[in-house]
Amino acid sequence: MKKGKLIIIGLVVMALISGCGKTADSKENKANSTEQTKDIETANETEQNKDVQTEENADKQKGEEQQIPDEQNVSVQTGDNIKVYYSNADASGFESEEVAVESLSSNEVLKALVDKGVLPVDVSLLSFKEFEKDNEKLLELDFSDKFNTYIKTLGTSAEYYIVGSICNTFLDAYGSDKIHITVNGDVFTTGHAEYPGFMGKFN
Repeated sequence: MKKGKLIIIGLVVMALISGCGKTADSKENKANSTEQTKDIETANETEQNKDVQTEENADKQKGEEQQIPDEQNVSVQTGDNIKVYYSNADASGFESEEVAVESLSSNEVLKALVDKGVLPVDVSLLSFKEFEKDNEKLLELDFSDKFNTYIKTLGTSAEYYIVGSICNTFLDAYGSDKIHITVNGDVFTTGHAEYPGFMGKFN
């Protein structure tokens, strides 16, 4: 009889021990599951923050790119027509013709003048500036030495119409009021005249 009671007590104790072990395992598993959930949420939040920061940086960089100034200070507009001025056959007046240019840039305007025979092909622009002062739109052109060399081969009348053609063409193309021409940074001077300041359109 005692032996039977001992067996029953032993079985009860084993069942209790087994139940406690399962409870402990269940609590541990639940804790591990909660910790893994927190890790996943933290990782997702970090990834979202990275995406937001990347988008903000991209927007900021795009804004900075749009604010970059034109270092050469040259107006550029894709595809346009300009009016090119040139001397008539007997050098007694101006004629003009509308021509298409790839872009409204100083070099394209110069090329149009060369194509109409106003300037030789070896003349080039060293710099070009477009700006406003005292409510006037102004242009500054600095030519290479070849320009002065060419002008000095002309007579008084031919010089007037060549310089006038350049001034009128650039002023019309950029809708400007006055233009100043220099040669290699110095005052533009020929054997017939000196051009120290800004000039308007020639008649």
